[in-house]
Amino acid sequence: MDTPAAFPGVESEERGVAEAIAFNLREMSMLKVPVIVVITGEGGSGGALGIAIGDRILMQQFAIYSVIPPEGCAAILWRDAQRKVDAANALKLTAPDLLGRGIIDEIVPEPTGGAHTSLDESAALLDGPLSQALISVSTPDVEARLARRYEKFREMGAWAQILQTKKRADRCNNRHSTSTQRRRDAKNERRFTILFTPATRRGTLKLMSRPRRSSVRRRYVSSRAQ
Repeated sequence: MDTPAAFPGVESEERGVAEAIAFNLREMSMLKVPVIVVITGEGGSGGALGIAIGDRILMQQFAIYSVIPPEGCAAILWRDAQRKVDAANALKLTAPDLLGRGIIDEIVPEPTGGAHTSLDESAALLDGPLSQALISVSTPDVEARLARRYEKFREMGAWAQILQTKKRADRCNNRHSTSTQRRRDAKNERRFTILFTPATRRGTLKLMSRPRRSSVRRRYVSSRAQ
């Protein structure tokens, strides 16, 4: 795979690029033969998304693989395509970053200077990892292979979403419980007060209640308190 991002213009949408990518995703996820994806240069956005469904994903050492090109990401986030370096660092699109996050399965070394400097050496370096990948996924149980392929892509990024959702839920619960307790304490302090008069040594219990739609307070004075 070596493809830039899908063209995002009006003509592309008119010709059904979104439907084409979705159709390819579905069809490749259900292919019964083993599928090995090798990213050899640029794996960009929807163009890569539509053809990168496989049982194993190999990536050459200096290749890139991302959901959006750095220029497009910078233009969307900062409205400045010149910040493509900042976007590239944030996207984590290099082979080591993607391997650490479980997006790809193996990094294939390249010749000094990159794969384009020696095609024969690049092919030789790819031969071993590609053969091993084919052996590892060539099992007679087709249904099991399809299930593993499905789960492989379903799990991409799921851990981050679950972690963020849990933290967000914890913060909301803490804020809710704290604010609820504060309202209860304030309500109790506002409504019930005991006033003692030194002259008569009698205590008077006053229940203060604030009406919802009126600024007038109604006071209820109990009988003599012991």
